[in-house]
Amino acid sequence: MKKQIGKFIAVLLPFGVDVLPLLVGQGISKIGDSMLLVALNLTVFQSTHSGTLVGLLDMAIVLPTIVLGPVAGTLVDHGHLKRILLLTSFFQAAMLAILIPYQSNIYVLLVVLFLVSAISSFYMPAFFSLPPRLVTEENALLRLNSTLSITALLASILGASIGGIALFFIGIRGVIIVDLISFVILAVCIFLIKIPQQVADSEISLSLRWKSFYSSVIDGIREIYKHSSLRGLMTIFFIYSLADGFFYPYLVVWATQILQVDNAHYGLLYSALTAGAAFGSVFVIWLGKRVSLLRIIVIMLIALGVFVISLAFNTNYLVAFCFVLFFGLLRASIGLPTTTLVQEKAGDQLIGRVMGAYQSLGELAYVMALAATAIAIKFVGIQVLFVVGGVFYFLSGFVGLIFLHNISTVATDNK
Repeated sequence: MKKQIGKFIAVLLPFGVDVLPLLVGQGISKIGDSMLLVALNLTVFQSTHSGTLVGLLDMAIVLPTIVLGPVAGTLVDHGHLKRILLLTSFFQAAMLAILIPYQSNIYVLLVVLFLVSAISSFYMPAFFSLPPRLVTEENALLRLNSTLSITALLASILGASIGGIALFFIGIRGVIIVDLISFVILAVCIFLIKIPQQVADSEISLSLRWKSFYSSVIDGIREIYKHSSLRGLMTIFFIYSLADGFFYPYLVVWATQILQVDNAHYGLLYSALTAGAAFGSVFVIWLGKRVSLLRIIVIMLIALGVFVISLAFNTNYLVAFCFVLFFGLLRASIGLPTTTLVQEKAGDQLIGRVMGAYQSLGELAYVMALAATAIAIKFVGIQVLFVVGGVFYFLSGFVGLIFLHNISTVATDNK
């Protein structure tokens, strides 16, 4: 009987039971985050009718990461992963608790989201440093990343689907409370994760003073720059993130102005995006066994550019739903291979700093695009922004072709 149960668990959880708390915690947290994201975008746009404020909302979320990413990554490399993950989860919940009495004040909302994002800047490098330390089998890293992605995306589908409905029934205050609770549950799940002993014991040394910490940050940036494969991947990711800044923040504006849909239909459209990404997470596992990860990235980026440009001129909701579904599939087929390659190339000693820099660089490009679009949207239509975004997606694929020879091998150069 025990053997049968063991086989059943192995089918459901090929990475072992130890990964289960990570999957559960991430899933519940993503439900809350996705609900809040949909509710906030709708609330801000409907109360102000300002595409610029929608852009500022996203800017408040991503701006702290630009500055704190490399610092956070260094802390992860020298620190206790579980402690960092626990503290950041609780602090994000505390920030949302502060927001509850002021949920109708747009400016307080922007400040609190800025602080939540600042805390998240320390959470994300630690989170992305976990998968390489939880699996050791060949090709298991891509499968674990895909499993985590599928869990997050399915949770996002659920959250996005009920986000608009929840906003109607419980208001923005209730949605904030739901997200707060999800962070508390995430912290409990993180506490249950069993991290390998050699990682769990890597406490920050008492001798790590400011000067040595600062030097560690700078040394990490230098090592990334010297690593040609990482440099190439970072370049592709930077242009890719620029394209995201022309598309993602204004999805709600496009849906309400061009498609002229209500809250429920916007939630379904957002769900189609995440559903496509969930399918893409499964598809990339199959494709990754047959095609090199870099070639997958290049092909999907070029296809993504074509689809975004086509999406800009469509006004039919059903066609838009199908387009957005396929768009999500393409994005997952880009994001997962890119993250996996970066994790593999980083090595154990640099993974925190590499993931921190990776996160910061992407957010920097995203904010640059947001700043440009916040001004441009006053003079050009949303369709023009989508076309520019599509061009940048296509350009990142072209840059990937240039770097194909240098970063086609995923052997760890710096181990």
